[in-house]
Amino acid sequence: MARLKISPDVEISASPKLLELSGNVDIPWARIAIEALPDSAVAVSSDEVILDGNTPRKLPQTIPSETKGGMEIRSDLKIKIGDDVSLNAYGLKTHLHGLLSVQQEKGNLGLYGEVNLKNGHYASFGQDLLIRKGLISFVGQPSQPSLNIEAIRNPEAMEDSSITAGIKVTGIATAPSVTIFSEPGMPQDQALSYILTGRSLENSSDSTSSGSVGAALLGMGLAKTGNVVGGIGKAFGIKDLNLGTQGVGDSSK
Repeated sequence: MARLKISPDVEISASPKLLELSGNVDIPWARIAIEALPDSAVAVSSDEVILDGNTPRKLPQTIPSETKGGMEIRSDLKIKIGDDVSLNAYGLKTHLHGLLSVQQEKGNLGLYGEVNLKNGHYASFGQDLLIRKGLISFVGQPSQPSLNIEAIRNPEAMEDSSITAGIKVTGIATAPSVTIFSEPGMPQDQALSYILTGRSLENSSDSTSSGSVGAALLGMGLAKTGNVVGGIGKAFGIKDLNLGTQGVGDSSK
């Protein structure tokens, strides 16, 4: 669900062969809420075939380059995301702010600019993560923005407030890189223990096998982080944005 206040200043120019859109669209206020899908939900397959009468055909995934009447569509719009725009999705609550440029010519749709995540907070499964840095950059394809996000556990929920532990998400949204970090530096299973419990690995479990605890924490932590990134992706129309892990402990990535 989304509620928006929009202030458009758009100029439309039309001729028998060309429809041009240009101008600015300001969004000073918005409330965007995305409900979690049930666990049984699945994404639409790229191989999906739609029946057109009795003839199966695959729907095109490209933006129309012209109207049904044969007019070419060309657009150049600036979208300003104001200071009172908030997103609530999958436990992620954050304000959005930024400037985007939407350009379309000959059927090619390009999205350019940056969106900042401000005062972001993620709370779920007993975790309390703050978005310390959040930047989403678009340089062409709307489905492939670049991510630069740092989420840390709330210092007030840490056993030792002098320790910072969190997760960095960087790279292209369709194949992001996830790394666990801490200040000061420590083994990744130890840092992840602080992220999930606010305590050191030794104080988080009575188990004598820290390797087993570390593996369990790693798997749990990145699985939950996938909800955060997936929520961001959903808000920007990015399908199937998720995170994976390979290795255990210091070798994880």
